[in-house]
Amino acid sequence: MDSEMGPRYQPAMRTRWLPVLVALSCSAMACKKKAADAPPPPVTPPPVVVDAAPPPPPVDAPAEAPPVTPPLAAGAIGVQVTDLTLPTATLAGLPAIKRDGSQVVVASLAEDSGRGYLDLTVQVLDGAGALVKQFPLADPEATAAAEPADAAAPSAAWTSLEDQTRAKVKEVNDLLATGDWEPLAASPTLAAPDDDAPQSVELAGVTYQLDALKQKLTLRRGTKVVGTHALTKVYKVPAKAGSDNPDGCGPEQPYLSAVYASEAAGKAVIAIGFAPGGHNCGASGAVYAVVPVAK
Repeated sequence: MDSEMGPRYQPAMRTRWLPVLVALSCSAMACKKKAADAPPPPVTPPPVVVDAAPPPPPVDAPAEAPPVTPPLAAGAIGVQVTDLTLPTATLAGLPAIKRDGSQVVVASLAEDSGRGYLDLTVQVLDGAGALVKQFPLADPEATAAAEPADAAAPSAAWTSLEDQTRAKVKEVNDLLATGDWEPLAASPTLAAPDDDAPQSVELAGVTYQLDALKQKLTLRRGTKVVGTHALTKVYKVPAKAGSDNPDGCGPEQPYLSAVYASEAAGKAVIAIGFAPGGHNCGASGAVYAVVPVAK
C-alpha cells in the first residue's frame, strides 16, 4: 500500500544497480593494476662532460751535428767538410791557380763504393803538373773504423779523426788565403761516355779533345791544332772491362771530365775522371794535367 508521500522503497532497485557498481569498481581496479604493471618511462641521463686530454708536447727533432769544419767566408777559396760519412764537400773556387801560373791547387773527390763515405784529397801541383804537396782530408777506411754505432756517443777515435780533419782543412785554407790565388774559368762538366770515342769540350775559344785510350790531348782553335800533349805520366790505361774480379767489379775507365783555364797565366788544367767498373764498385778521384795554352 502506497503512502501519500510516494511509492515505498523497493529493495529490488538496489539489487539491480549493484552489478553495475561492481563492474565499475572492478574496471577501476584493473586500470590501476595495468598502470602499476606498465614500465616506467625511460629516463634520459644527464650529459657527461669529459675534458679532453691535452695533446702531447711536440717531439723535438734530433739536433743536427755541427759541420766538421766551419763555413767559408763569402768569396773565399777553400774547402769545407760537413760530414765525413757523406760523399760531398764544399770546394769553393777550386781548382785555383797562382796569378803567375807557377802552382795550381786541385781537389780529388773519389767514389767510396756502396758506403758513400767522404774520400777527399787536395793537391798542390807546379806549373807543369808535377805534385808539390798532398793533403789527404778524408779517408773512408779511417771513417769506417772510427764511426760510432747508431745513437752512440762519439768515441775518442771519432773525435780524434774529426780533429785531424779540421787541422788538415785549416792547413789547406790557410795556404789559399795567402798569395795571389785565383779561381779558374771552367768548362761544362762531362759525363762518363758509353764508348771509347774521344771526347771534346770547348773553353774560351779553345777545343780540348782527349783520346783517353791513347792518352793524347789535342788543343785546337777553330780547325788549327795549337797543341798536343801525351798524358802517359798522368794516368794509366786500365785493362778492358770484363776481367774476372772476385768482387764483380771491372777496371775503371778514364774519361775527360772538365777543363779549367786561365788566359792571364796561359795555363789549362785538364781533369780526367774515372768511370766505375760496375754497380757499387766505387771509382778513383780525378787526376789533373797542367798544360800551356797557346794564344
